[in-house]
Amino acid sequence: MSFLSEMEAKICAWEEARERIAAWQNAGLRVVFTNRCFDLLHYGHLHYLAQSRDLGNRLVVSLNAAESVKRLKGAHRPINDENNALSSKWPRWLA
Repeated sequence: MSFLSEMEAKICAWEEARERIAAWQNAGLRVVFTNRCFDLLHYGHLHYLAQSRDLGNRLVVSLNAAESVKRLKGAHRPINDENNALSSKWPRWLA
């Protein structure tokens, strides 16, 4: 499986994420959840995500929708909508 295919396979809707989380927990894995505005991915985000990943066996990252980012960050945000954010190639260690 290519890196891109592997990353795309990890992107899912909340309903499927809940099923994956339940399966991981049933297998005894510790699941860490985070949610943020990752509009423009930078080192601070990567540091935060790496620290979050270290807290468990699986990291679930929820991305704020464009309307939520706009409310939180202002009228000129997001620069990248959630579809562009999802297409960015997250580092392998986030999975």
